[in-house]
Amino acid sequence: MKKHKCNLDLLWFHVNEAKEELESLLRDIRCAQGEKPEGDDMCLLPPQGFTEEHLAGSLSHAYHHLNFAWNGRNKTMLEADSHFSRNEKFPRHFVRYWPRTAQNKRQKSSQGLW
Repeated sequence: MKKHKCNLDLLWFHVNEAKEELESLLRDIRCAQGEKPEGDDMCLLPPQGFTEEHLAGSLSHAYHHLNFAWNGRNKTMLEADSHFSRNEKFPRHFVRYWPRTAQNKRQKSSQGLW
């Protein structure tokens, strides 16, 4: 496998954005359960405001940044942004990095990925 140097600035930005989105989602879940957030955080959604659409929006935003971090890891910010739609997609070859358990192998082989 060819080794490339990672763009740490790009990685930091996109992983941090994903982390912030997931932290916000966790806060919204706690608020929807009636818990009060810790520290300076506030509940921005009423309990009835947490919907499947809200979950989908938050998770897709986090996935976007994680996928962009992986796909743009060896590119400059300008190069990564110029291939925006390609870099935000889930990397097809990423499955090679997943742990290969017996159950995982059966699932992937039935899907034609292994």
